[in-house]
Amino acid sequence: MRSPARYRAITGVYWVTLLGLTGIEGYLGYLLFGAPGLSLGIVIGGALAWVGSRHVLLRRSSTAALSGEVDVAEAMAERVAKGWLVPRSLRAIAYGRLAFCASLRGDPDAMLRHTRESLRLWGKSGNVVARITRYGEVFALTRMGTLDTATDKLEMLGPEPTGDYLRLTHWTTELFLAFRKGAHELDEDVLHERAKHALGITSASPLLALLAWAFEQIGDADMAELLMEEARDRHPGDLLSKRMPELQRWMDGAETEPVRARVEMTEEAEDRVDEQVEDETPELKKKRGA
Repeated sequence: MRSPARYRAITGVYWVTLLGLTGIEGYLGYLLFGAPGLSLGIVIGGALAWVGSRHVLLRRSSTAALSGEVDVAEAMAERVAKGWLVPRSLRAIAYGRLAFCASLRGDPDAMLRHTRESLRLWGKSGNVVARITRYGEVFALTRMGTLDTATDKLEMLGPEPTGDYLRLTHWTTELFLAFRKGAHELDEDVLHERAKHALGITSASPLLALLAWAFEQIGDADMAELLMEEARDRHPGDLLSKRMPELQRWMDGAETEPVRARVEMTEEAEDRVDEQVEDETPELKKKRGA
């Protein structure tokens, strides 16, 4: 993750470079064409500065959203999304930011609306941000409870992508959909591989919580409890309570009824069912099968 100091340094270099290029462009324009050339250089430099300022505004919007200042983040993103002379790609990113803000408000309907507007602007782009936005559509549909549509959309996105952030997004979306359905089909090796990657990412608390649920489903109480504690220690806040309230309720339930106890209860229930089946007479088994 890029540090704030590094980001400020990069931003400073960007503006110094932009001002320098604008000055050189204006000077050369003046030498070649006089006053009209100088005016053209100023106009071009101003346009570049305007686009650059929209980039900065979107960056500040992201920072504000992650800091819990959703109103501020939303206002900044809306200025870009509905502003004049904003490039199509930046407008698409801005609507993606609005979708994220809507998710932090716990409003999946608005999230889906903004996400689809962002996707309309992206068109068929294979840009990484556009691909992440497509996962956002699946996430919003999952939150709304339209699980069949969400499943179809996820399948349309194809197999697990390459690239760390895209994979993290794919894993989180896939597991959240499985969580809402109440079951998953991932084997233990896959879950361990995903847990290994998620533990190394500070902002992966939602994925860690989902993995804890997935391990509980396969009866691995040790891994479930470990990942649950890691998810809690990273203070997910609104990333869970607003974006995934169902998962937050599951975590809250684990505090009053530990994961290990729930796993043991499930195993005991399964053992009782097996014993009942074994005790049935051959005639009763035959009748049940018929």
